Amino acid sequence: MNSQSLQKIGLSDKEAVIYLTSLEMGPSTILEISKQSKIKRPTVHIIVENFIKKGLASSFEKGKKRYFSVESPERLLSIFNIRKKEIEEQEREFTTFLPELKQIFASGLVGGKPVVRYFEGKAGIEAIIEDIIQTKAKVTREFTSLDNAYEYFPPKPGDHREKVAKVLQETRVIYTSKKGPILPKQQGPLTSLFVPPSDFPFSCDITSYNNKVAIIAYGKDISGVLLENEEMAKTINSIFELAWKGGTN
Repeated sequence: MNSQSLQKIGLSDKEAVIYLTSLEMGPSTILEISKQSKIKRPTVHIIVENFIKKGLASSFEKGKKRYFSVESPERLLSIFNIRKKEIEEQEREFTTFLPELKQIFASGLVGGKPVVRYFEGKAGIEAIIEDIIQTKAKVTREFTSLDNAYEYFPPKPGDHREKVAKVLQETRVIYTSKKGPILPKQQGPLTSLFVPPSDFPFSCDITSYNNKVAIIAYGKDISGVLLENEEMAKTINSIFELAWKGGTN
């Protein structure tokens, strides 16, 4: 077992090394642990004392020397309880000033000033998708490159598509795919319109919902932009309606 395994449960790199060293050596002095672990003596002393406070180690005196030893490895489970309590406390603290933060966030919309947020990587795009779900939009309009969307987010049971569908009353999608018209024209709240990628080579997804417009750019480094502005959303919806009429007539 190496120190990296212990780092995964919350110990720092030096804490993990000192814990394993003490576990292997048994009762030892700070000097002995320092020599064996190759970590400076003052640092070892601070970490060992912290272990004692957390109930992970104990000490005793023999002669003129003080010896330290870690407790049974089962005591490491206490770390999770400590972290759980810290997280619960942080959550309680956060909820006290969440309303103020929301007011500050909403103030960016005063006077119709657009709010623009940038996202990078799959995690960033997942944040945009989560916003669509949390907003609980009833109607969406979307242009999408289905091949790119499926490449980054392959369909699977219980995925974000199902979660979005549960809150929607209506969604219309204009999409491209090299596999042809693979989506049903009508299924539940979804109505789709296929356009050939040879004529319309989409490389982005554009989704409008409520007064927001989400733009996802596919490529080597996937990224996204979330615009919040009523006039912009209305314009994107108008462009969508124009494209929809042109594709269905």
